[in-house]
Order: sequence, then structure tokens, then C-alpha cells
Amino acid sequence: MSRQMGKARFLIAAIDYFFLGYFYLVRGLARVLPPRFLYAIFAGLGYIIYYLVPGTRHRVCSNIKAALPELDDRTVKRIGRSSYGELLKDMPDLVIFARHKERMWSQVEVEGLEPIDVELEKGNGGICICAHVGAWAIAMGMMIGRGYQSTPIIVNPERTLTPRLIKAVEDFADSVDAADGYILTGEGSVEKTTECLKQGKIVVITVDVIGSRVVEFFGRPAALTSGIGHFAYETGAPLATGRILRTDDPLKMHLIFEGPLKIEMTGDRDADVQAVMQASARAIERQVRDNPEQWTQWGALGSWWKKAEKLADRSED
Repeated sequence: MSRQMGKARFLIAAIDYFFLGYFYLVRGLARVLPPRFLYAIFAGLGYIIYYLVPGTRHRVCSNIKAALPELDDRTVKRIGRSSYGELLKDMPDLVIFARHKERMWSQVEVEGLEPIDVELEKGNGGICICAHVGAWAIAMGMMIGRGYQSTPIIVNPERTLTPRLIKAVEDFADSVDAADGYILTGEGSVEKTTECLKQGKIVVITVDVIGSRVVEFFGRPAALTSGIGHFAYETGAPLATGRILRTDDPLKMHLIFEGPLKIEMTGDRDADVQAVMQASARAIERQVRDNPEQWTQWGALGSWWKKAEKLADRSED
């Protein structure tokens, strides 16, 4: 047993170092390759994974078809291929933004900021709900380019299988974005997030991640992470959604805000958290429906549905 555990740890460490090397390779390539060509390489790698990794195509297309039954098979396959290309673009996004952020700031198209500004002027801070749509990895940097300092909640590297890679990427992103620091999950994140909101700051958090709060998502119960609901309940901070979409020009992005979300709080914690989570899920679903080819989580969607089924089974026992 100990020998098997040793082999497993060695394999995990090898994978971690491999992808860490891959990250530094991407940084090097960004110095010599035009952005359009670099993105084409990673889109191509995504297509290769989509076609060659066993079960990938079937799983992704099944999830898309279940969520969007109105689509024909050809469209479903196109979205599936595109989503795997998107999955590999977050690292190039960071390094390209580091080299071209001044130009990207000057070219970005922004809509929906006026209602957000009205809420922020009240001094209650705000929660920006993001999904893994488009160039989500540089959303923070693009917001800063518009004068909005914010704090992201990000995964703790020590809670992943590739801590060296995640730490390197997160530190690089932090240095590029010049954000107002970041909050790691599990290290007093609830208290730190609550304090940021009470100080009138913006906190950015993703909702399309597996968790234990069951909401309706694409017509079926899905289990998503519930931090947003608890933060909103504790602080009363308004919620809005943000997404950063790609265009035909790799250095020109489209930043869209929607909200604030209209949620009536009752004082019943569980009911209010549920209401926030359901409103967030509906908002994210609208984003995905508008831009299905830029969402990276199609492959994971089925596991969210399955976990919701398991949670329902447990509650009945």
C-alpha cells in the first residue's frame, strides 16, 4: 500500500512539474509569436483533446444536448470543439494581457456599468458573479483598466493536485492585474470577504463550480458552490454579473455587466441563500446560452447534475 501511495505521489508531482514547465513555455512563446497565432495553437490543442481523449466527445456533446435540446447535432459538435479550445486559452490570456494590456484597455468595449456605479456609490461594496466564459482569467485586469479595483476569491493551491502550477499562475495573474490582493479559499475566506464588502469594495467570485447547494440549472437540479449566497446574506451587498467575451481580434474584448440582481431578502438564512444562489444560477445560465461556444465547463456540467441527484437520494434516506 505504501509503495502504491509513493508511486501516486510521484506521478502527481511529475504532472505538477510538467504543467509548470508548460506555463513557462507559454510565457516564452508569447514573446515571439503573434497573439492570433498563439491562440490558434491552443485552440488546436483543445480540438486534439476533444477528438483523442476517450469519452470526451460523447460526454461533452451529451451535456450540451441535454442543456440545449433545441440545437441540431452539427451545432452541438461545434460548441463542444470550441469549448475545449477555450479551456486551454486561459494561460495564453494571462501572458498576452501582460504584454499588451495598454492596447487591450484602449480597445475594450464595455456595457452595463451605469447601474453598477449607482449601487457602488451607496458604499455597500458589491459582489461580481463571474462564470468561466470567454477570457475570464483576465476579467480582473480589464476591470482595473476601467478604474475598478476589486478582490478575487481564488482556489487555494494547497487544495489542488498541482499546487506549484496553481501558485505560479495565481502569483503571475496578481502581478499582472495589480488587483487589490486576493483571497484564498479556506484561509479565513469568509471573514476576509465579508470585511472587503463592508469596506465598500468589489469581490469577484465564480459560481459555475461544483458544490453542495442544489439549484435549477439548465432545467435540472445541479449542485453548485454556495459562497456567494452566504456572503450576500451576511453583508447585504448587491450582486451583478460580469463576463468578458472574445471577438475576432484577440486583443479586443467585450466586457458586459448585468444587474444588480433583484433579490428580496426575508431574514431566513437558508431561504435567502437559496434565493441568491438560484438568481445567480439563472444569470449564469443566460450568459452561457448567449455564448455557449465560449463556456469552458460543458464537460463538468454532467457531474453537477449527478451530484444533485446523490444529495437528493441522501436526503430521502
